[in-house]
Amino acid sequence: MTRQTKLLKYLRKRYREDPKRFITQEEICRDIDEYELDLNPRSHNRCISIWKDVQLINSDPEVHSVIYYKNNCCKIATKKEARICADRILKAGCAQMRRYWNIIDKARMEGQMKLETREDLQNLLESV
Repeated sequence: MTRQTKLLKYLRKRYREDPKRFITQEEICRDIDEYELDLNPRSHNRCISIWKDVQLINSDPEVHSVIYYKNNCCKIATKKEARICADRILKAGCAQMRRYWNIIDKARMEGQMKLETREDLQNLLESV
């Protein structure tokens, strides 16, 4: 059983016990041996492995649960919380696209980049 599978099963079990309760990283590290806390006081995230596994689980189309991660705690998301997670991703993606188009516009203004046709633009987008 993978670490991500153990985390998902653990969070589902805890969700059945109390659907509103967030589980801290400390609890997860205590109950699942594969995770270790970073006790450095300068560390913002106490266990980066949990955060990475949550990202993997949430991006896997075969997993039918969304994990809501907030302030180094997580839980199985309700429909409303899943929407919050999706909106965060959309907001970040929009910011990335704004930066992308700002660079393209700057390059065009300076003549650094001349796209002759719509096909040139399509080729550029496909190469990224």
